[in-house]
Amino acid sequence: MIGYNSYEDIKDFVNGNYTIIEGEVSEDFNSSNCVISEELASLNDLSLGDSITVLDTKNEKNAYELLITGIYKENTESSDNISKMFSNSANEIITNVNFIKTILSTNEDLSATITPTFILNNKENIDKFANEVKVKGLSEYYKVDDNIEEIESATNSIKNVKIFAFNFLVITLIIGGVVLIVINMINIRERKYEIGVLRTIGMKKTKLSFQFMIELLIICILSLSIGAGIGSFASVKVANNLLASEIANSKNEYSNINKNFGRSDDKDMNENNKSDSESIRSKFRVADISQVDTINAVVDFKILAELLGIGILLTILSSLASMISISKFSPLTILKERS
Repeated sequence: MIGYNSYEDIKDFVNGNYTIIEGEVSEDFNSSNCVISEELASLNDLSLGDSITVLDTKNEKNAYELLITGIYKENTESSDNISKMFSNSANEIITNVNFIKTILSTNEDLSATITPTFILNNKENIDKFANEVKVKGLSEYYKVDDNIEEIESATNSIKNVKIFAFNFLVITLIIGGVVLIVINMINIRERKYEIGVLRTIGMKKTKLSFQFMIELLIICILSLSIGAGIGSFASVKVANNLLASEIANSKNEYSNINKNFGRSDDKDMNENNKSDSESIRSKFRVADISQVDTINAVVDFKILAELLGIGILLTILSSLASMISISKFSPLTILKERS
């Protein structure tokens, strides 16, 4: 007999190992109700709405009634394995913690295995939490387990995307810098005669180099402004499309979990009485989550400042090539070649 105190704890239904085929898993975790497997129902000629009597084997005077609110089937391989008959769902009655506590309170000779679950919002607090429960009296025969490895395994894809994005950014900057240097070199060669004339009339090399750099900076700022505007608009559209896809997947997953518990989407929506755009709380989540259907902004002032800084840095670096070229040009030689 297994007792739970919330939907989130019944992992077999959440993961799809068990699926309700009649009735539902009651959300009333204070009443004397239960769900049983289809094998157990078939072998004992039980059906939805029947009551079963649970006897205390160590004191048969203690009898407890349970109402069957749901019948489920097992979707794992063990359900078809005869050698595992005494460990699969055919031998389980799923009820709530309060009913288990009621049985235990009437007979001290009965024993139970308790597996409490605590939800922490930061993995850095795990060691502190483990030390705290030990200080508060946790027996040395118990240990605190965590699912950090499972979480990190689930988030590896996000980390990989982050690494890929960073590497792609570095490669793009390197290629962009090389392209800018090549463009500047071509620009200097095409304006060679102009440089020769300006140098002949007395313009200093530093002033001439500074003039070319200012031109590049103006073009850089204008290009970044146009590119950032287009990118900001496009990124919002793309992000909203991705968000819509994620919302659809979440709804589909939520619907499947509902069906595993024997709850229909219509019934769940009538109970919540909320639209898709409102903040909702899923019965199968461990935290309150506000659902959003649009993203207002992706590119903010910080990102624009970073883009501008990178653009200016690349422009200055690429301008060094033009400065070196200008310093090596001889005005008289330029004019002579022109004539």
